[in-house]
Amino acid sequence: MNGEVIIKAKGVNSDSLTKEDFKKMYLDSQNALVSKTVSVTDYSRGSVLIDTKNVIIKWDSFNKRSKIINPSSKLWVYTKPLYTNNLEQRLTILQPKNIIKYCCK
Repeated sequence: MNGEVIIKAKGVNSDSLTKEDFKKMYLDSQNALVSKTVSVTDYSRGSVLIDTKNVIIKWDSFNKRSKIINPSSKLWVYTKPLYTNNLEQRLTILQPKNIIKYCCK
């Protein structure tokens, strides 16, 4: 909003990610070092220890979607979901099928 960069992340602290981190991962294929809040519960003492630890986000860690690369710019422009074919024990790109057909009289 008003030129302000808003960064949201799942699983890591959003304030530890910068616009430059995204550029490094997207354009330069480099990993990003970020922080994550973790908690350790000790039931015998009735306490919870909340701590922050550093983790690495791998630039190529996508395992549920297939990257679509623009051939001319060589940049990642889109993703498609992967489908796990349990019968053949392999991953394939999901091809949506129009199962529901609407008709009118």
